[in-house]
Amino acid sequence: MFGISATKIGIALLLLIAAFYVLRILRRMQKAREELPPPEEVRPCKVCGSYVAQTLSQPCGRGDCPFLAKKA
Repeated sequence: MFGISATKIGIALLLLIAAFYVLRILRRMQKAREELPPPEEVRPCKVCGSYVAQTLSQPCGRGDCPFLAKKA
């Protein structure tokens, strides 16, 4: 009843292998998160209200866009 059988050993091995692969995947995900650049702050455009990244401010194409002066 409580003896060790081949089925129990097989299930235990499968669980260990599954745990190993789950930990590997979690480590890869953590490493990928650490390599991401930090998020940029965004602000709303005073003219059209669209949110624009502060470092990548590009004109939206409107004539009164405040970013046209920065771009030129």
